[in-house]
Amino acid sequence: MGAWEYADAIPGPRVRDVPWWNAAGWLGVVFATALLPAAI
Repeated sequence: MGAWEYADAIPGPRVRDVPWWNAAGWLGVVFATALLPAAI
C-alpha cells in the first residue's frame, strides 16, 4: 500500500532506504522535547 515508502522529492543520502531528513526531523522532535521542561 506504500504507507512506509519515502518519495524521491528530496534528494540526498539514505541509510537503509531512510532519507536524511527523516533523521533530522526526529532530532528536532527530541531537541524540542528535551527543552520542554526548561520552558515550563
